[in-house]
Amino acid sequence: MPLTLMRTKRAFGGLKHLRYWALSPTLGRRQINVTLHVTACLTFAFCSLAIVASVASPPDVLCALDAPVADMATLISGAELEAALDGGEPPLVFDCRNFFRTDDPRGAYAAGHIPTAGYLESATDLAEDGAPFANTRPTSAEALSASLGRLGLGSTSDWVVLYGRGPVDDQSVPIGGRAASGMMWATRCWWVLRSWGFTRVAILDGGFDRWLADGRAVTTGVESYPSAAFDASTLHDRAFVSASREAVLERVQKIERGDKSVVLLDSLPTASYEGTGTASNGRRQGHIMGAVSLPYGDLFDSATGLFLPAPELSVKFQRVGITKGVPVLAY
Repeated sequence: MPLTLMRTKRAFGGLKHLRYWALSPTLGRRQINVTLHVTACLTFAFCSLAIVASVASPPDVLCALDAPVADMATLISGAELEAALDGGEPPLVFDCRNFFRTDDPRGAYAAGHIPTAGYLESATDLAEDGAPFANTRPTSAEALSASLGRLGLGSTSDWVVLYGRGPVDDQSVPIGGRAASGMMWATRCWWVLRSWGFTRVAILDGGFDRWLADGRAVTTGVESYPSAAFDASTLHDRAFVSASREAVLERVQKIERGDKSVVLLDSLPTASYEGTGTASNGRRQGHIMGAVSLPYGDLFDSATGLFLPAPELSVKFQRVGITKGVPVLAY
């Protein structure tokens, strides 16, 4: 089963020098079906671990991957993005909403989005073409370069801001729930771009729901950036570390024997972890033996829709055993 190795350095408090892994679908003989929801949810854990690091000391953090971050944090606030869009060198902004089942994310984007934002479809723009499973991480630098160029990107040094919005328009649902529903796709796109060497990629904290709640400008219609000749030489595949299914099972067996040298992290909702929810998107309910639960929705402030502050995220991770030097196997 292929895994992804990522690291942070100089992280907040006890999360310094933290290593973590991800179950990720790729082409190959040991391929397994990791559904869209699982793939998107686990990137919350990555992004949050990076937030714990980058909010504390943005210039010094590796932001969850083996590449320096140049004078930026993982998150950008609505006020900061608004000011940047009015500045001399505005970022390229992309709406990453991507709904399940029969919803129409492109139509929702056209009905209202942040001014200048283009639309980024994770399942086509940032996925392996022809792969048997949707949202498989791209492996071809040539194909990815062509896709990035069509989006208007010229190199991995471009300043990119990503945001999401969930399909939940019911205002009775707390903004934290709406923001969490949409953020999974923005964080997945962040993960893919970072994994190929992009160094200036940020997530809009609170997403489009927070942007709307703050009364910021919205426009309609479809916008796009002029196509660019993407410089493929700037792409750097972060040498994803592969591990066999047997190696993963060996780690699980170590956990069952009480070995705390690795944490197996289930980032899905509690009902899925406990096996009490309704099966959806092809997923079986329950969890891998030995896994601890930290639902992605718990990483948000339910009242504001923003990611929790770095100290609070740090506490949540430490409660499930994620501490300095402990590898994390997330799914």
